[in-house]
Amino acid sequence: QLISLDELSLIEAPSPADVREDITIDNGEQGFQVVAGTWPGGTGVAGYYGSNYLSHAAGVGTSMVRGRPAIPGDADYEVRVSYPAASNRATNATYVVHHAGGSTAVVVGQRVRGVPAPRGGEWVSLGTFPFRAGIDGRVELTDAADGVVVADAMRFVRQG
Repeated sequence: QLISLDELSLIEAPSPADVREDITIDNGEQGFQVVAGTWPGGTGVAGYYGSNYLSHAAGVGTSMVRGRPAIPGDADYEVRVSYPAASNRATNATYVVHHAGGSTAVVVGQRVRGVPAPRGGEWVSLGTFPFRAGIDGRVELTDAADGVVVADAMRFVRQG
């Protein structure tokens, strides 16, 4: 077979490429995984993102959930998590952010409410980290805590 082009036109786009500024992964969606243990869904406490949230009683770290975003390009991303706060929640829920620079553990008191967002959820920042394009980056949360650990949505917001 032979294909021949008579003309090739290059057009300059009127705006930069349409690269998402944020990536949100909710429990039950692609990119969110229950790695170990049983994390039942709930809707009893307001402040969650999407249709529900997952929870696990305090444990020793053998139960885990993971959020793995599909990062469109190398950049720094602020990592935010959403969860419905309540008095029985962990004061020391530990999220481990695996990024291009290594791994960083961030302790969050889930009794404290996050900042409400127009699209739903109450969000807490874990910090800004470098990520490479692809699916190597991830955030993990286990049941190693002093109260109920809640796993809901994770958001990665491109910086700069």
